[in-house]
Amino acid sequence: MRRLLNSFAFVILASCAGEVVDIDRTGHDILQKDMFVGEWYAQWTITDVPYTTGFAFTGYGGQLDRVKWAIEKGQLIARRSYEFTEGTDAPHMRDGAEWEGAPLYAFPIRGHFDRLRGYNTTTGEQNNVISESSADCQWYECKEMRVNWAGDARLGGDFGQFYVQGFDENDPDALIVDKENNYIEVNVRAFMAPELDRELTEYYGFPVPKCWLYSNPYWDCRGQTIGVKLAFTRMPHEPDTTDADGKLVAGAVKKTFAPLEYDDRKLQRFGYYRVTRFHYDEHYGSREANRKHYARIWNLWETNFREDGSVLPMAERDPKPIVYYLNRQFPGLPEAAPGSVDLLSSAQEVADQWDGVLVKAAAQAKGVDEATLRGQIPSCADGACGDQGRMFVLCRNNPVAEDDPAVCGPAGTEIRLGDPRYSMLYWQPTPQAGSPGGFGPMRTDPVTGEIVSATSYIYGAGYERHAAYIVDLMRLLLEETDIESFENAEDLVAQLQASELRRKASPAARLSIQDIQNSHRHERILDKGRDLAEMHRSGELMAQSFDARIAPIKADASLTRGVLNRELLVQAMGGTLTGEEPDELLEQHDMFSLARRVAERNEARLKRAGTECIDFNLFTDDAVLFIAQRLLQREDLRSDGTHDWDKIRAYLLKRLFVATALHEIGHNVGLRHNFSASTDAMNYHDSYWDLKTDLGILDPEFALNDDAIRALVQQTDENGATVREYQYSSVMDYGATWYQDLQGLGKYDQAAISYAYANHVEVFDYENAERLFPADPESIVEGHNLGYAYAFMPNNYHYMVYPRLLAGLPIDAPVQNGLINGTPVAEIAGLIRQRRWVPVDANDQVVGAPAKLRVPYRFCSDEYVGGSSYCHRFDSGADVYETVRDHIARAEGYRPLAAIRRGRAGWHPQFSGGYMDRAVRVYDFLSLQYKHFVNEEFIVRRGQDCIDPSTGRPIYRRNDDGSPNLNQPIAHFVA
Repeated sequence: MRRLLNSFAFVILASCAGEVVDIDRTGHDILQKDMFVGEWYAQWTITDVPYTTGFAFTGYGGQLDRVKWAIEKGQLIARRSYEFTEGTDAPHMRDGAEWEGAPLYAFPIRGHFDRLRGYNTTTGEQNNVISESSADCQWYECKEMRVNWAGDARLGGDFGQFYVQGFDENDPDALIVDKENNYIEVNVRAFMAPELDRELTEYYGFPVPKCWLYSNPYWDCRGQTIGVKLAFTRMPHEPDTTDADGKLVAGAVKKTFAPLEYDDRKLQRFGYYRVTRFHYDEHYGSREANRKHYARIWNLWETNFREDGSVLPMAERDPKPIVYYLNRQFPGLPEAAPGSVDLLSSAQEVADQWDGVLVKAAAQAKGVDEATLRGQIPSCADGACGDQGRMFVLCRNNPVAEDDPAVCGPAGTEIRLGDPRYSMLYWQPTPQAGSPGGFGPMRTDPVTGEIVSATSYIYGAGYERHAAYIVDLMRLLLEETDIESFENAEDLVAQLQASELRRKASPAARLSIQDIQNSHRHERILDKGRDLAEMHRSGELMAQSFDARIAPIKADASLTRGVLNRELLVQAMGGTLTGEEPDELLEQHDMFSLARRVAERNEARLKRAGTECIDFNLFTDDAVLFIAQRLLQREDLRSDGTHDWDKIRAYLLKRLFVATALHEIGHNVGLRHNFSASTDAMNYHDSYWDLKTDLGILDPEFALNDDAIRALVQQTDENGATVREYQYSSVMDYGATWYQDLQGLGKYDQAAISYAYANHVEVFDYENAERLFPADPESIVEGHNLGYAYAFMPNNYHYMVYPRLLAGLPIDAPVQNGLINGTPVAEIAGLIRQRRWVPVDANDQVVGAPAKLRVPYRFCSDEYVGGSSYCHRFDSGADVYETVRDHIARAEGYRPLAAIRRGRAGWHPQFSGGYMDRAVRVYDFLSLQYKHFVNEEFIVRRGQDCIDPSTGRPIYRRNDDGSPNLNQPIAHFVA
């Protein structure tokens, strides 16, 4: 028996000794060439920025592009896959030749090879060693290669040399090559030289880094290293095949999205970002008529086409939700910074609001009610949503959890910054010197305009500081902290009290008409205004330069004293002055020149940023005084019977987050800024008109007495909100106050989405809604209807007369005891909200209700800011009087706050939001409103009678006894 066991053991040992184990001598970063077929999306994104870098921020990146790969002997090249100008090169290629676009990315190839088993060269018998071999294949025949991703990756020409990160699989920046899902992700590091100040570099003739300037003490003068992600993902495609020779044939790109042509006429109605495609005609070349604009919008449908390629009617399409994810450090998730305010419920609030807008649009497109539409959306597990399906889904876990909606993907899926396959609501927790307040880029197909994915970046450190500052200011105003902590500004409280802005009222509420009219300063300004009017009448004003026109103001020290104090001047001059110089020397430095440079620099910065969905300065601090008392009385913000400042700070941070995220997701769905939303009174929130008519007010504010205005601005609804908080039609504006868009998405936002995504518009829906203005030769709007006059001729009729026009009443009919001609003002104003949705055809014509009056909306974006009296950033008010009054109130009330350092490192008056920026912003606004008045009254309507916009009637000269001389209407300027 023992001999048998020993024999059995020997057999086993002999068997183990003979087992052959493979020895793999290949590397870990091998790429299979058959992966690089078809069309791919490509993009680079900045993922990591040191605080001491002022020229970049997390999330900034290149535009999404379409590429095809070309494998050459020494390089892997990603070339643009489409003609930049269609019809120039590709039609003229010889048969069989493949057109090649411009190279966008290029990476050195380190070697071509096949992975083979070693073999006996005599017998051909294979062994157990697997190695890379380039001797058994020509480079173009080898099936595999190795790429140096850190080589000359051109990134569209935006960056220079890079070095690659490690390839440890546990490294969050490790190379990802996912052949199954056709995705490549490369994380590299870019070395960047310090940013130069262009203005000073040009002036001095040698490089002047911004880190040299006093205003940037925390910027590092040494070069900085930033993280950049290169991401490539193949476009959705049909299955790949092989030809008769066994060669791989790439499947064609799936056609599921129908581009939406969006010409300038449509852009005037609702502002969308667009993709522009130029077409070349062999007879006429590139002409405007050959240029096509496509709106940047999401595909809300599984497909837009039938199998035969014909377009599916929207009613037959299956809805497809937009899916967003949170980043792993989002406040409220396990990896969030310790002690951070939980923002998960706030993120869900944002998602709920946009979901409501998108569900309404999809339901309109399909011709069903919203509950039915929700039941058709495949956003729940196994499609069992009932009526709870969502068109905007927020996946709250990262990685995806088992209980997340099915559309979030398999459990364990990790969503990473810069991956163009996914959309994110991204909270950037660490401070970055160059970051904006928010950034809302969309990744758009450059040919069709389809939004493939998008990200809303919220740069949290700035909002943490802003919320804390608001709390500090509240405590200061309530005298819970001493003024010493506010930069030893002993007179701050006194100045705030003097401007009547303490505690209980908004700036606009406390600056009364009587206060202005009784001021000596007002009289001096009126004198200057009369002088300007006379100069215009004589033609002298038109011939003067800017310097000549402001000379009388500069000469009057009483008008400029206090505008530029010694500390501000020293800072503005970069430290070349000490502040101890005599007045005569300091006066040689002109504040107007300094202010002009500040204004021009900031305006250029804002316009440039606006075209890229970058939002630098979304809020100001000027609402603090009015809302302080309301917050202090909220029970949920109190502890132990008194207000809890930590809870108030957390509440403020949540509201700031919601407002910013709503705005940035607005960019994500294609919407441009709309700086006319603050004056679009017809489309304000309904509560705006409710609060006014509750007081029986249906007249312009400039026609009200001071008591009526004060009552109006202090009137609140059941939510404790005032009329000023409902004065906007869109979150895509930059409000004058931080609470201006806290009531959520506006009517413009819904109308814009319904227009582009569902081909629906609103019409007024009541008996006289089709009324046109009479074709009267003396009519201001001859031949135009009410909607055209409201949207494009805003100065012809005051916004408060439109309810009368809709009701068919005389626009000068007076309000008496809350009635107009026997009809309650609330009923008249209520006509504004009597609307219904109707479809429009391909020619933008209303279908089914041609006689109904289309609801007009006002739109104006970055490139036209300041171009009309109704297109400005940071304004509040529905007409020129209200916006001017608001600017004056805020300038007077908050000048002290902008003029003290408050311990800010590198404090400088030229900072955006600083003293000079605020001052110039106010004075420029007032100047622009005067220029608009001159243009409107003396040029546009030259030769016509002066018309009172609140009555629509001519203004007559007065007789000596004050009665109107009906035979002498005041004529407009005639050259």
